Amino acid sequence: MRHAKGLVAIGTRATGLFSLGFLEARGVFTVGTISLGIGAVGVWGIGVVTVSVVGLGVVSVSLFALGYLAIGILAVGWRSVGILAFGREAVGIIAFGRAIQSLFPF
Repeated sequence: MRHAKGLVAIGTRATGLFSLGFLEARGVFTVGTISLGIGAVGVWGIGVVTVSVVGLGVVSVSLFALGYLAIGILAVGWRSVGILAFGREAVGIIAFGRAIQSLFPF
């Protein structure tokens, strides 16, 4: 498996300032199946700002989101917005938390 490194890296595995990895991407701004970076876009994303299917980050926009501000189908975070939302401040169709806005309040 090839590993591309540099300021702009494109490859199967990529590490760089701007990285596009078909399997794994690491860097500041990353796009890949597994993305690790400040801004991460991919199937699995871990970073400060993530846009992915499964995301972990301070701001996470994902189907399954975990973070301070989580937005997704299943959102878990301090502030969360989703169909099923868990958090201190939760907004969703079904929401659990301290301050909730929900269609079905529990």
